[in-house]
Amino acid sequence: MKILLDTANLDENYGYRTQILSASLRSPTHVSESALAGAHIATMPFKAQFQKDWAKAFQEEPVGR
Repeated sequence: MKILLDTANLDENYGYRTQILSASLRSPTHVSESALAGAHIATMPFKAQFQKDWAKAFQEEPVGR
């Protein structure tokens, strides 16, 4: 996350025209931390723990069940 934040700061400080990609995220926490750090795009494996964590956090059944 530190690298994302540093990259976002460089973009802002020097006016670079880029989009920051945060890749292979594994949890909802990673997604929100990436967004807060300045990532524009996020990717994560389809079978990641994300769906189970989301369901646990919001007391829902995971999609596809």
